[in-house]
Amino acid sequence: MILTLVRHGESVSNVAGRWQGQGDAALSERGREQAGALARRMAEASFDRIVSSDLRRAAETADALGRPVVRDRAWREIDLGRWEGLTREEVGERFPEEVAATRNDREHPVGGAESWADLERRVVAALHRLAHDAAGERVLLVAHGGVVITLLSALMGTPELQPRRLGKIGNTS
Repeated sequence: MILTLVRHGESVSNVAGRWQGQGDAALSERGREQAGALARRMAEASFDRIVSSDLRRAAETADALGRPVVRDRAWREIDLGRWEGLTREEVGERFPEEVAATRNDREHPVGGAESWADLERRVVAALHRLAHDAAGERVLLVAHGGVVITLLSALMGTPELQPRRLGKIGNTS
């Protein structure tokens, strides 16, 4: 399998500066423009399969390609629990102990929900299933920043690093 990873376009939660794990935020106007630009960049690219998270921001980005898309909830962003919809400042003010714990412990549940280690286990298992199902195929996966960074960390053998230490994945990159 040859895999191309793409992060979804800008969402309305991105614009508002709000955490959006498994919240189902739509693309912003700019996000729709980014998805259109992605479609133009990928117009000549050949994919046997396009897979997307089932969350709206990723699905809308994948749909802009104008090709059949398989939606799969396994590719959802990390579940942020009680942090969902809050700004970084609000999370820091309300949950300072949790913020510190998630920085130092990959197994600590973010917002009381899913840990970075849980996310890694979920997406690596999904990658193995996809590699089995799409053996020999060219696959485009449209997902989320945390998913893409977590996959890259796992593939590079650096899961002990918190995902953002590898960098931020820009919208539609």
